[in-house]
Amino acid sequence: MQKPGIEIRMLAKQIGVAAVEILRWCSAEGLGAAGSTVRTKISFGLAETIREHFATRLDGILPNDVGQEVCAV
Repeated sequence: MQKPGIEIRMLAKQIGVAAVEILRWCSAEGLGAAGSTVRTKISFGLAETIREHFATRLDGILPNDVGQEVCAV
């Protein structure tokens, strides 16, 4: 039986970002095991969280990687 969820590469394609960006985000959030390869399936809940995160970034709000200020593009 297959694990329910979505592959990271498919999610990346849906939201228009590079799969490696999702992998980096998962690693930065301490979810390295959840996003170990682009073929890894993640839960639909985590996929929604990732969609929300990247939607915010793509709307022109880019959180600074070191957690300082938020800068608008």
